[in-house]
Amino acid sequence: TTSVLFSHRESSSPSPAGGDCSQMASLLIPLLGRVAAKAGDALVAELLRAWGLDKARRKLERHLAAVQCILLDADAKSRTNPAVSRWVKDLKTAAYQADDVLDGFRYEALRRRATAQFHRCSTARKLDYFVDCHYSLPDDRLWAPARGH
Repeated sequence: TTSVLFSHRESSSPSPAGGDCSQMASLLIPLLGRVAAKAGDALVAELLRAWGLDKARRKLERHLAAVQCILLDADAKSRTNPAVSRWVKDLKTAAYQADDVLDGFRYEALRRRATAQFHRCSTARKLDYFVDCHYSLPDDRLWAPARGH
């Protein structure tokens, strides 16, 4: 979905001052909510904390919440104020870029988790094999009394 929307936002066709720009602000609210949810995702938070970026992540969450409130007012003002309309367009670009970056962080967190799980499973299998081969109890048939003797 992001790639479809991403290509749409890169469209070079000018939009009329009172046309879809005024609706763009209200359409950004769900996008910003999604970006905020990704910024608050536990895996992303864990990775960014490990990289020393937790403060920046929390700041992004705060700014996204504030911008969502401002967008409600920007919807009406973008119809008559070209500066507000430009700000909304710039915000849309920034929101999609943040969405892409957070997707990358989530991917990296999932990749690291899967790698760690693979190594744990691989180590456990090797340990099980070693124990089975070298420290297993002898086969009961070898120790059973011989029949007929």
